[in-house]
Amino acid sequence: MKEPNKNGKIKNNLNIYPGILLQMLGALLGGIWIANTFIGSIWPEVDQTVSRGPKIESNIKVSNFPSKGVKVLVIGVDVDELDEANNKNAKGYQADSISILYFVPKKSVRILQIPIELGIQIPGNQSIVKISSLLGTGGPAMVLDVITEILGLYESPPERYILIPRSSIRNIVDELGELKINLDKEFKSDYDVDGYSINIPRGNNNLNGAQVEQLMRYRESPYDESQRRDRERLILSTMAKQASEYNLNGRLLYLLQDLLIEVETNLTEDELIILASIGLNSKSPPIFDQIPLEPIVGKQTIRQIKTNLTKPIWP
Repeated sequence: MKEPNKNGKIKNNLNIYPGILLQMLGALLGGIWIANTFIGSIWPEVDQTVSRGPKIESNIKVSNFPSKGVKVLVIGVDVDELDEANNKNAKGYQADSISILYFVPKKSVRILQIPIELGIQIPGNQSIVKISSLLGTGGPAMVLDVITEILGLYESPPERYILIPRSSIRNIVDELGELKINLDKEFKSDYDVDGYSINIPRGNNNLNGAQVEQLMRYRESPYDESQRRDRERLILSTMAKQASEYNLNGRLLYLLQDLLIEVETNLTEDELIILASIGLNSKSPPIFDQIPLEPIVGKQTIRQIKTNLTKPIWP
């Protein structure tokens, strides 16, 4: 993997945004433009024209496991279903959550939550935009490349990506069964212009897929993104615990097969089931990591990574 541009793909500007120093990230616009060497250094890229076949094989050989850690970019897309015909490469979509999952055999899965309100500037564009908007600008490859720059993952960038619509969250939860979640406050909101509403009481709850979706989408204010990530950690931890109680050769196999129909990804069926096996065979729960951010200044909703961090920032 070649070193980053010495002329400065990323640079700081003290005056680019009032009250806040925003990191400026360089990126080429349009299409799938990420370097081909990013994909296939651990698993070779598959021929996407080959049919995936009627079912997932349940006999997973240990020899098929990756020899080293694999990073997967996971983007929750703010649409109910992905419309491949009208949104090629996810252009027009908005990211509602961004994470990197790091799978290492016999170790806990690491999950890095990327703040969707992180501010960046693309060359040729004078305005600061949130990283969540890049999915609609250049597809998952642009998000992947920018995150590689942010974290300094030049030697080991994410190898795969997966875009998950809201309907998939509902379906996963309903397949696993209701989630038992204890909430420290009530969540209630009337219908808005998108038809969204929520009414979940404080305390112990058994949440179905629709309620989990509502809880993950809930924003009390424009400054609620950090609290949304807290709720996301609670939900994902609970889902991981319940998923670990399933037999990998049973219902979960069908769940993963259905998931592949609903999402957009460059993971094959075999790769997805291998990574799921790594997660389920871990003896400890997933570990959640956060990107250090500068404090909010005034009513600013765009955030900045802490300055002077040594790269790679993670893992």
